[in-house]
Amino acid sequence: MLLDKVRTLATDFAVRQILHEGGQAARSYSAAISDRVRFYVLWRWNYGEACVPFDEARKLAQSCGLDLAEEWSRRGGMVKKEQEFVRLLGPHQREMEHLAAGQDLIDVLHHALRLWEKGDRAELIARLSKSGCGRSEACYRVAQAISECLPIESKEKKQLDGLLARRARLQKPSSTGLILCYWATRGYHDAPT
Repeated sequence: MLLDKVRTLATDFAVRQILHEGGQAARSYSAAISDRVRFYVLWRWNYGEACVPFDEARKLAQSCGLDLAEEWSRRGGMVKKEQEFVRLLGPHQREMEHLAAGQDLIDVLHHALRLWEKGDRAELIARLSKSGCGRSEACYRVAQAISECLPIESKEKKQLDGLLARRARLQKPSSTGLILCYWATRGYHDAPT
């Protein structure tokens, strides 16, 4: 019990440091992210894109309040067990249909990255708007932190950097973007232009 509390405190401190937070704002960003997001950020910070022995991954998951076996059993989850190792899946390794249905920040972010990669700006804006992530500072802090943890040749890093570079345009879409967003949120993908 005491060990769990120490791990939780250490995890919270590490996440605040990774997100470059200080003061009261730090607590609000850290509080805005789920245990799954904490786990994802800490994994990328500690291990990058590497496979990790099961026990090591289990300890990290436990410190974030997650059951690792439950997470890899989840349809469309973000971890995969490979014999005695565990791999954290990036956006390009996860199924699009599960990302589209996910509401957790990491699922929304991964879905946004896949939409950005496809060049589907209208659907991307709609997804970010509908989920609330588009205007969430916590979302962009998490994206930036993950990007900083990955090597320059990482596909995920390139996707994150591309999305972050267009942040202002995604938060304040053009009138055409607003019209496309309107149509996309109503299920019309062939909107008039």
